[in-house]
Amino acid sequence: MASHRHLRPWQHMVTAAAALAVASCSGAAGTPSAVAPSTGTTPGPTPATTTAASTPTGASVTLQFPSWQQDEPGVSDWYKSMIAAFESANPGVTISFTKVALADHVDKLTTEFAGGAPPQLVELPTSNVGQFVSHGWLHPLDDYLKATDILQKWPTALQQSCVVDGKVYCLILNTYGDAWVYNSKVLAATKLSAPTTPDQYLAAVKAMTDPSKQQFGTCFPTLPGFNMTDMISVFVIGAGGQWTTDGKPTANTPEVVQGLTWWNDVIKANATPLGNESGACRQLYQQGKVGSYFDGPWGQGFMAAAAADVKPNLKAVPVPFPYNTGGAGFVIGVAEGVPADQQNLAWQFIQSLTTPDAQGQYAYNYGSAPLRQDAVLPGDMKTKFPYLDIWITASKTPVSWTPIGLESKQNEFIKAVSDAGQKMISQNVSPKDAADQLQQQLLTLAGS
Repeated sequence: MASHRHLRPWQHMVTAAAALAVASCSGAAGTPSAVAPSTGTTPGPTPATTTAASTPTGASVTLQFPSWQQDEPGVSDWYKSMIAAFESANPGVTISFTKVALADHVDKLTTEFAGGAPPQLVELPTSNVGQFVSHGWLHPLDDYLKATDILQKWPTALQQSCVVDGKVYCLILNTYGDAWVYNSKVLAATKLSAPTTPDQYLAAVKAMTDPSKQQFGTCFPTLPGFNMTDMISVFVIGAGGQWTTDGKPTANTPEVVQGLTWWNDVIKANATPLGNESGACRQLYQQGKVGSYFDGPWGQGFMAAAAADVKPNLKAVPVPFPYNTGGAGFVIGVAEGVPADQQNLAWQFIQSLTTPDAQGQYAYNYGSAPLRQDAVLPGDMKTKFPYLDIWITASKTPVSWTPIGLESKQNEFIKAVSDAGQKMISQNVSPKDAADQLQQQLLTLAGS
């Protein structure tokens, strides 16, 4: 598995950034059917060519593909175009791409696997890979990969997130680092500049808050679950903390307490509305009711979809903390326990996502550097995504919040961190006491 801090040079991102520069000169022919038309002189990438999979004559097969990204701007367009191409190349095969909220996604999959009726295509947050492998729910991909060049073209260090005991159980499908998205009009009214330090950040979100107008400086997901833990981790990692170090819980170090204190300061200043998930938070900043939000490169799709009077004011800058969260965001794999012919079809679809053209289209839809080193990238990427360099830079040295040593107990870990946050919100437990209690919970988890 990866090192405990997950702090890596990410040479592949440098390569991707260089590829963007080359592509901006050369471009790629064609216009993608499922993306916005190119606004530059060079059109976007052509939809990827999909090779027909082997299916029984006259057979009708439906592959289930639940995803929290089914309606997410940018990446959902990519998935839908790839699904359409695959179905066209494989008559009789249907991919049922359905929405499941991220907060419910892992629990729903767990129930389906436990009940013996899992989806054939399994999308997961990277942090849950170890848990699913430990239950025997992911089918090893090694035999499929032998006949391809995917591993030679994929980011080696990050792909280790999918390797357990020497076997490959999934492919990473995105890499990321966060940026701070903010409403420049709202911030300008405070006479403050975009923050570059934690103290400046706290001052900015407090100054942008006016409860009498239902205007908030930021928005935190505060419903217990993955997104709440992810946002708390932005602050903990930002302060230099780690939930575990060398596989052992370290949830009450001074750095962790500092991060929890920053997060709690925002809560106590009423600078964030409570009771929201990440989707609702993004809607609020799209409507101009929230002044800022921490987001990955997919945030560019939400910025582009903001209200007409808000969109011109949305900007992005580096996260104003010493360290930035990120890593390999999500992965895709094939379910164990489904018929072999369905596993083969599921793999054929996954393979179709990895071609140079498909990865170019991914970058064009998503506003993120592609995974594949030789992806065919369009020439107008920076026209479509003016803050692309911010996210590419953020992707070079992110720190993952995955608790190394507790990967197989990810759900319990997320519940414990969420509970710590809830205690600070509703019971006025201090960040130090919350950290001490969390440390004891994690020590118990590690020893169970």
